[in-house]
Amino acid sequence: MAAADQWDGPTLYEGKFRGDGKLIVTLRVGVPHRRDGRACVCPMQILGHGDGSIRQISGHDELQALTLALEHARRLLSPLNLLEAKGGSPLEMVLPEFITIGYGLEFRNYLSAIVQLEVAKKELAIADEWRRKQKERRRRT
Repeated sequence: MAAADQWDGPTLYEGKFRGDGKLIVTLRVGVPHRRDGRACVCPMQILGHGDGSIRQISGHDELQALTLALEHARRLLSPLNLLEAKGGSPLEMVLPEFITIGYGLEFRNYLSAIVQLEVAKKELAIADEWRRKQKERRRRT
């Protein structure tokens, strides 16, 4: 690894993930900060998959830079079907998918409405199943 790819800044998150076989991937996310007094960047590095370079993910402010770094990491790692090395949680539990605003606010709001509708349907189905099980238990006693 080149000297420029050595992690030397503060680390906000470092997690290890395992995949099929012996694949171990380490994700590092640094602390977002302003660079050159203008743009905010969040350093992000993936070891064990790809070239291991440190990427400086830019955003309007620190929160956007962090959010975009996490989304970028998720997109790169998601196809590998990784599990958290400690605990075994799927990658998606650690790095949830965000609804992008990259295609405009109207499209983002459209996607968000679809997601909210599906969440409401799922909540109703869970509540119906719970009521059905409660009724079945009462009937047996």
